[in-house]
Formats: sequence, structure tokens, C-alpha cells
Amino acid sequence: MLRLTISSSDVELYENAPVNLKLSYSDIEKINNPRGSFSQTFRVPLTNHNRTIFGNLDEPQEVGGLNLRQRLTASLHSDSTPILSGFVQVKAVYMTKEVFAEVELVFFSGALDLKTELGGAFISDLDLDTYDHDLTISNVQQSWAGAGIGPEIRYGIIDKGNNWSDTNPVSTSTDGLTLPELTPFIQAKVLVDKILAGAGFTYESTYLEGSDFEDVYLPAWNGSQQILPKDVVDNNVRASITPNQTLGGSYASIAFEDTGAGCIDPGSNWDNTAKTYTVPTTGVYSIRFRHSFNGVNAFSSFAFRVVYGSTTDPGQIWSDQTNNFLYSIQNVVLTAGDTIYVEAKINSGSGSLNAGPSGNFNVGRRTTLEIIAGESLGDYEVGISENLPELKQIDFLTSLQKMYNLVFIPDPNKPNHLAIETFADYTASGDNKDWTNKVDYTKDVNIKPTTDIQSQVYEWSHKEGQDFISLEVQRSLDRVYGRQRIVDTGNDFATGTLNIQTNFAPYILSNIPGTANPIFRGLTADGSGLKKPLPMLAYWCGLSTSLGTIYLTDEDNNTTSSVNTPFFSNYSSDDPQLTDNDLNFGVELPLHSIAINPRDTLYIRFWAQYVTELYSSEARTIALHVRLNEADLADLKFNDNIYINGAFYRLLSLSYDANEPTVAKCELILKLDDIAICGDTPTSLRTGANEILFNNTTILDPDYGSQACCELYGYRWAPNKVTGDRCRPNNAQLEI
Repeated sequence: MLRLTISSSDVELYENAPVNLKLSYSDIEKINNPRGSFSQTFRVPLTNHNRTIFGNLDEPQEVGGLNLRQRLTASLHSDSTPILSGFVQVKAVYMTKEVFAEVELVFFSGALDLKTELGGAFISDLDLDTYDHDLTISNVQQSWAGAGIGPEIRYGIIDKGNNWSDTNPVSTSTDGLTLPELTPFIQAKVLVDKILAGAGFTYESTYLEGSDFEDVYLPAWNGSQQILPKDVVDNNVRASITPNQTLGGSYASIAFEDTGAGCIDPGSNWDNTAKTYTVPTTGVYSIRFRHSFNGVNAFSSFAFRVVYGSTTDPGQIWSDQTNNFLYSIQNVVLTAGDTIYVEAKINSGSGSLNAGPSGNFNVGRRTTLEIIAGESLGDYEVGISENLPELKQIDFLTSLQKMYNLVFIPDPNKPNHLAIETFADYTASGDNKDWTNKVDYTKDVNIKPTTDIQSQVYEWSHKEGQDFISLEVQRSLDRVYGRQRIVDTGNDFATGTLNIQTNFAPYILSNIPGTANPIFRGLTADGSGLKKPLPMLAYWCGLSTSLGTIYLTDEDNNTTSSVNTPFFSNYSSDDPQLTDNDLNFGVELPLHSIAINPRDTLYIRFWAQYVTELYSSEARTIALHVRLNEADLADLKFNDNIYINGAFYRLLSLSYDANEPTVAKCELILKLDDIAICGDTPTSLRTGANEILFNNTTILDPDYGSQACCELYGYRWAPNKVTGDRCRPNNAQLEI
């Protein structure tokens, strides 16, 4: 017996009235479906019991009652066996002879609708306080080792506006790279975990919980040239003297206060009693001392000195009637805890320092002190959320789905639990089920080629980046860097273009000008840093010698050198080999020297087999009717391998009457996962001969592959009459 439960209460149904359901593979293929599987409309009587669920819907004048704009949580059961869970929507109310009322409903399955769950929230809205940390050399170095704040946070190097070159190096022994000039990277998996947990979901995943995705990171960079602190504190100070200060013959501190008009001390770094500024964080500071001196005669003069850290700047000796003279000390490095103050004395005669009107910092003959906190050397709390680029949480997840061809499968036995798998992993884990004897041959069996569900052109790409290299690729080549494009020239009936594009920009490495050191250069064409960079993903490649010797200045202004420095790349290695991975969809010529392009792009790893099956001349869909019992339906999954008359199929959709599930109409696609992407697969490089070997062969019994497969994987086919044709790396660099 069919049961419909709404808000934990069984609805009274018409006996044996049809409730036709349709289940679709798109329910798990998309994570922003507003509806998913559904039923055709059906009616239920508005009995006294059903009125306790729906209210008096037949009385439109009644105020209040059921909100018809909201979902009603529901589930369908066959006796005690669950069929579907989801929600119902009230479509209409029908009156018969002014007495009998019926409610027309549509049932929708609980297809994953993360777009609704997440709304318009950004990744910067996530609670990432756990990953906030002090910017110290210890934390930075531990991140490289995967300890401390690592591996969730690791520090890397991006040119965010320094415009480094051979004449403007990343660092020198006397001008080290400061900690705030580094860039924190956060594991993409951390963001996945936080987003899904925030939406109330748990998950399991072969790929997302594997070692490859563990090394994928997002730069926490939103356009700031320095790493932003957790709490932005203005450590600048403006102070003035309030009454005139008479000077004596010995040096005494000038009695500056931060209480006068125009004075500021938002960081509470000035002490009015001690007449000192205490340095809050190690960094670069500038000191501006303005004074007006009034001597009693022409022979009167005074002297002053500025004391900062362990340095005493003697200043100068000034005579009578010195008016608003500005004395400046620029860009001195001070350590947290150092103090700054100014002393003065009479050098000859007598006189006083002038206060502005009521101690005003800005007007009149006055004596003031301004301390400007410039670039910090670190030792402040880094806020990860504060540094993240602008990206909606739903767009982050859908971009990963497009990169890795992911499916999201709700667990029918565990509420709000998902299995998130790549298409290949999902279809490989299905059960074999023999439907040969379940087919109803009294009804038509419709076999069709896949031409109607194909497009003529498929394009996979990231979003066009805002850095000068991305823009130049788009301008000169009319495409996004790392795009994969498939044109089906063999199908006379395919039309249109299907674009599969992420919200990430490509992470493009290029050599620092005048060097052989590759780095991501987040620069505009005029050499300034990007103000609003797009989010990107990159592999953590460990510590590398690719950047040469780097001098790093720590939070205490100590400079050390290192040859092994952190390296992030679109490749899974700083020295990529043929079998490494690439976060681009298509093979792309790099802008720095490598031995060989990795074979395994996103397209090859996660999409090529899917496309090969869809575009094969042997690809077929089949529509037929099958006799399934309730146990068959309860155990049915979209990755099941359905065996019918000597062939295996994969389920695309299923329609049946939930009140009488004896005959179901289904559409299936022929499984062709035994068809290779290409007849030959490149597997190794003979570096000395610069030749690519195929199909796991060695030089003792070499297989040099075919031109078609060589070029499919992005390599160069080189005809040679003497040695024979060979597949070689495409070693040329992209010229920009």
C-alpha cells in the first residue's frame, strides 16, 4: 500500500489512484537542482484528517493557514519500505458540486539543492577562525613542513605588485622578503568541509579525501599587497602639547598628549603619563616632529632629540621664533616593545615650546608629534577569511564539480549525508543487475544513437584571469589559457556548443623577467598588483630550488637565506614529468622551461572517458519497459550495471506508478567504458633521445605510439625517415 507522509503525518489517499514518479540521473549530476525527480500531479481528498495537514484550502477567504509558497517536507513509502523523500507542492484545490474538495499535489524528491541551502554566502563568510594564526617565521616554516598551521595552511610566494625582475630581485641579503609579503594558501578540502558542514551535510569521497586533492590549495589573496590581519588596527598616532611647555637646561620629555583636537591614537599605543609611544609590532615607522619655539630674546635657542628604540637622533639647535618647523625621520625599522619619545632643553637664554589653540594638532603655532606605522614585519594575527578572494560558496562547489566531473549522491539511509565521487569512481562502484528477464517485450523497445544528446562543440575552461598574461592569451589567441576544446566533425547532426567553465582563474607560472625562476605574477600590464584577483587553485609542490636563493626577513628583523623555498604550480610537481597532473583542462604550452607537459590534465583524467563513450559511433540509448518489484526499486542506483541480452547499460531515467510499481519505463545508455580514450597511451619519456614511449613499454621493446594519440595528449609528432617517426615533447614555450 502506498503511503504519503507530510510533516510526519500520513495523508489519506484514494485507493489505487496512480502516482506516477520519474527519477533522473540529473538529480545527482547537479548540485543546484531546485527540484530533481518528481511525480506527475495527483489528487488527494480534503478529508477531515487531511485538513489537519493542509488546512481549509477550499475556503480562500480564510486568513492565515498553510503557506503555499513553502515546501512541505514529505516522503513516499510502499508499506514500510521507503521509496523517495523530498517535498510536495500544492498546485490547486478542486471543488465538486460545492461539497467535495480535492487537493492537487506534485511530489519532488530531495535532490540536492545546495544553492538554496547556501544562498548568496561567500567563502569569506565561513568560520575559519581555527586557521587564524600569528605571522611568525616559526609558523611559516612549520607550514612548509605540514606541521603547526600546516598542512591546512601553507605559505607561498606570489608577485602581488612588487614587479620583481633581475634588476629588482625578490630579495637580497640586505633587503629580505618580509613575512607580510608572502601569501597564505588554504587547502581546498578545508573549504569543502566548512561549506558542507555549514549547510548541515556530512560526506564521504574517494577523490576529495584522497592524496591528490589534499595537495590542492587556494591562495588567500584578495588584492592586498600585504597579508591582512585578523583585526585591522590603525597604529598611527597624532599628539600635541596642550599648554606651552617651558624648557629647562637638561633634556626632558616633551609632554605630548593624544587628547587635543585632531589628535588620534586608535591603537592605544601612546601613554600620556610616560609621554611615550610603544611599538605594537615590528615593522617600518616614520616620525614627524613639528615645533614652534618662542625665546625671550634673540640669543635664546633650544635643542631636541628624538629617541626611538636604541637610537637617539640629536636633532638640531633652533633659535628664537622658530615657527612650525617640521623635522622628519623616515622608514626606520623598530621592534615590538620599542618606545618612541622626544626630548628638548634650553641651549641658551630661555623660552618655551608653543601649543596650538587648546592643543589643536592642525592649526596655529604648535608643537606636535606624528608616528606613522608603515609596513609590518609580522607578528600579528592573520585572518584567513579576511584575505580570501570574492567567491560564493555555491560557485566554489560547482567549480569543483566541473573540474573533477563530480556527482553528489544523497544517502537514503543517513539523512544529510552525501557520497561525492568522480563520474569514473561512481560508475565503477555499481552493482551488476540482470534485467534480461524483466523486459516487457509486449511494449516497444526504442534504440537510438546518442546524436540527439550531443553538442557539436564542447569546451572546458577556467574563467579568464585578470593578470596581464591571462588577458594577453585571451587577446592574442581568443581563448582562456588551459582550455580544452572538442569538435565533433564526424557527427552531421550535432549542433551547438556546450561550455563547461569554472569560476577559478588559471594559475599561470611565468619566469621573473631576466631570470629562470617561475612564479605566479599577479600583475596588470603596467606592473602594478591586481586590485581584485579572481580565485585560483594550485598544487602544493613542496620546497623547491626553482626560485634560487631567497632571503627572508622575520618578525624580529633578522634575515636568513634559503635555497629551498615553497613552490605552488598548476602542475603537481615543480619538475613535472609525463605522468604528473595538471590543473588545466587542456595541454598548454608553459611560460617557463619544463622537460615535458604532464599527460594527465583535468580533461584526460576526469572527462575524456565520459566523452569517448558519449561520442563513440557505437554509443546507443535504449528506452524500454521493465517489470520491477518493490525490492528492485528500493535497491536501484544510477551507477548499477544493468545487464540486458548480452550488454551492460547505465540508467538515465525511470518512470513508474508508485501505487502499482509492476511496470516501469526506463531510459538507459550503453556502457562503453572498455573503449580506450585512444589506442595508445604515452607512459614514459626517454630524456636522452627526447622520445616518448607508449603503453608501458621500454627501450628494449619500444612502442612509439601513433600520431593521433601523440597529438591527442598534447605532444609533437616528428616524422623521421632514418630513425622512424617519433612522438616528442612539445618543448616550445608560449610566447607572450
